[in-house]
Amino acid sequence: MTDLPAQPAKSRKGLALAAGGAVLAVAAVGGGVWGYQAYFGQGDQPAQALPSKGLLGYVALDLSPNGEQLLAARSTLKKFPALADQVKLDGDEDLRKTLFEKAQEDGACKGLDYDKEVAPWLGDRLGIAAMDAGKGEEPEALLVFQTTDAGKAEKAVPAVLECLNEDTAADSKLTSHAFSGDWLLLGEAKGSAEKAAEDANDSSLADDEHFSEWTEAAGDPGIITGYASKLGYQRFVDWFQDDSDMKLPASAQKELDKFTGAGLVGRFRDGGLEVEVAARAGEGGATLGDAVSSLPASTVAALGFAVPDGWLDKAFDTYGPMLEAEAGMTRAQLESQLKSMLGLELEDIEALVGDGVVISVDSDIDTDAIEQFDPTGIPVGLTITGDTDKIEKVIDQLRDAGAKQGMPRGFVVSKVSGDSVVVSISPEYADTLADEHGLGKSAAFAKLVPNADDSATAFFLDFDANGWLDDLMKSFDAPKDVRDNVAPLSGIGVTGWQDGDVSHGLLKVATD
Repeated sequence: MTDLPAQPAKSRKGLALAAGGAVLAVAAVGGGVWGYQAYFGQGDQPAQALPSKGLLGYVALDLSPNGEQLLAARSTLKKFPALADQVKLDGDEDLRKTLFEKAQEDGACKGLDYDKEVAPWLGDRLGIAAMDAGKGEEPEALLVFQTTDAGKAEKAVPAVLECLNEDTAADSKLTSHAFSGDWLLLGEAKGSAEKAAEDANDSSLADDEHFSEWTEAAGDPGIITGYASKLGYQRFVDWFQDDSDMKLPASAQKELDKFTGAGLVGRFRDGGLEVEVAARAGEGGATLGDAVSSLPASTVAALGFAVPDGWLDKAFDTYGPMLEAEAGMTRAQLESQLKSMLGLELEDIEALVGDGVVISVDSDIDTDAIEQFDPTGIPVGLTITGDTDKIEKVIDQLRDAGAKQGMPRGFVVSKVSGDSVVVSISPEYADTLADEHGLGKSAAFAKLVPNADDSATAFFLDFDANGWLDDLMKSFDAPKDVRDNVAPLSGIGVTGWQDGDVSHGLLKVATD
């Protein structure tokens, strides 16, 4: 057997270099993890100090979000002169103090000295929760403040309570306080804060599986986090039924039984602000397809909604008892009235709506037509997707009903375009709707309504199209500083869609 060559002895210098390399590697990995957490992580939140038991709803504000959110917030807010003038956005501004001073300017907490009584202990995160006080009872408020020094916070509690109880009804004043780790809890009912802190130690909201499920389903963390519990939804339904003396229909109760919570996140992204909501998806599943995205590229505003098969019967099953209780009208009576007034059956209404309806406005608005009250010059129209023959037939029936009242039959223009019927009182816009497309290819639409084709509802508003918003502000003689602070806004988009058994809603506000 051949002997292996002798290995050279490692010098102390080599061992030192090897050890140093290992330390550097660990430090690099550790630093990378820390950097990731600092940039993308969220840190401790008020939900850690709140109990999951008895919680109806919760909203938290984070004035020290992760680095990604800080950068996005600064780049967005700097575009608005009023905010840039009043709040330093270079990272040195104490947002807590700024908000406190704004509140004092409005007359709140005049006797509280921020630098002496607040700054020494107040952290960057705060929350408010609605706690259950029992069926038929008003919810109780529970406030949560992050602290940097519990001892100093304890000394400041009397002054803080006096401040927060100013101009507050006797039965809504904060009367109790307690500490849970680095969090100060203030409650309305006697002993409520102490009990909440004790219950949170046993089972906090942050550890609740439904809270985690739905706030995570609402997407990446941001500056605002919200949550509604199943109990909160049930109490709302209880209040509605007691206030209106109406019993919840069995189908609606069935949906309530499936509800396990809803999460909300507000964050800065893509040069704007967005708010996303997530909850358990109900029945439905109908989508708009390209009904909105295939509108003309010159569209300035659009609102669309898809309807599922059999929606009319489902609506009557759910709301029929309410209609009869409130209006004293049965389904048969409604059908009779619809027949006598418009010559339509309820089935005609279902055929007219089709699979979905989109109302849209074109950016080529004739201001002279508006000033002269000429509706035919206003580019507003409907796009109805479905059985075009049935839709056109119902529109003709409506024309007949209108003609009996003296309305010209040609007042409403309709045209078939693919699997849709476009309707408008402007002949020119009816042609535009039928022949022109391309909204979905515009950068503004793609940014504001990213899930349009998969959505059951969608809303789009373009502030930049043809400068209409600035023209409108000028027509109202809005001051220049107001116009300057509106100018950065470029549009608003809203979508609602289902992803498996999760329902999402997304609001986006974009800036230039």
